[in-house]
Amino acid sequence: MAEIKIRRAFEKDKDRILEISAKIWEGDDYIPFVLEEWLKNIDSEFVVAEFEGQIAGFARYARYSEDFGWLEGIRTDPGFQNLGIGKVITEYFINMAQKEGVKKLALSTYIDNRASIHIIESKGFVKTASFMYFEHEIEQGDLNPNENFSYIEKICPEEAFEFIENSQFLNLSKGLIPAGWKFYPFELVKGKFKDKIEHVSGIRKEGKINSLACFSKSPESDNDILLLFLDGQIEEMKRLLRYVLANGKEHSFIVATIPGFHDKKVKALEVLKSYNFRTWNNFNEDTFLYIKEL
Repeated sequence: MAEIKIRRAFEKDKDRILEISAKIWEGDDYIPFVLEEWLKNIDSEFVVAEFEGQIAGFARYARYSEDFGWLEGIRTDPGFQNLGIGKVITEYFINMAQKEGVKKLALSTYIDNRASIHIIESKGFVKTASFMYFEHEIEQGDLNPNENFSYIEKICPEEAFEFIENSQFLNLSKGLIPAGWKFYPFELVKGKFKDKIEHVSGIRKEGKINSLACFSKSPESDNDILLLFLDGQIEEMKRLLRYVLANGKEHSFIVATIPGFHDKKVKALEVLKSYNFRTWNNFNEDTFLYIKEL
C-alpha cells in the first residue's frame, strides 16, 4: 500500500481542502470560515495528508499554552476512507505535542462521528466531559424594541472570574469554557479574558452578581454569536438571554454549547428550551471533549 505523507498545508492546497470540506456534514462544515486564518497562522500547525500524490485529508493543531494543545478539523475525503488517514494524522500530532512538552492534548467530536471516536480512543484519548450543542435563529419575534435593559450591567473580569469559578456550569464542564466546537481551559481564558470574551453582562441582587452571561462574535462564522457562559437564577438568565438576542440582532444565529450528561444538566438548559433553541439530540449530550495525557 502506498505511504501516507504528512506535510504542512499551503495556499496552493486551498481548493482541494475546500473540496473535501464540502463533502463533510452535508456541506455545512465550518472549515471555509477559518481556512484563510489557518493557512496564515504561523503559531499553529495545519497539515494535509497525501495518498498516492493526492490530498486525502487534513487537520490542525494549536498549542494554547506550554501544557495544553488543541487538535481540530480532522477531515478525510470519503473517497479515501478505510486507509488510516485519520489515524496517521492523529499519531503525527500526538508525536508533535509530546516533542513540544505538552502535557494534555484535547479535541472535541460529535456523538455520531463513530470512526473518529474509535481512532482517538484507541490512541489513549479519554472522554472527559459531555456537552449539548444548541442553535437558535434570531428572529424579529425574539426582540422587544421597548424592553429596558438598564438592570443589566457590564461586569469587570475580577468579579466575573469569581462567579464563573464557583458556578455549576464550570463544575460540569470540568473547568473548560466552550466556544462552539472549541473548548478553552478557564485558567487560560483568565489570562486572555478580553481577547476571548467580548461581552460579560450580569444582574445583581443586594450588590452581588446573581446571574452572568458571556458572549462573543464567532470567529468561525460571520453569522453567529457564541454564548460562552450562562449561569445563575432562571428568571434572571432569561432576561440575560433576551439581552444577548438583542445584541446579536445583526447576526443570524446564536450558538451555545452547554455541559451536561445523564441527570446532571446545567440550569441554563431550561432557559434555552424556553427560547426554542434547537438541539441535534433531543436535549441529550451530543458533543464530547476528549483529552489525552502525554
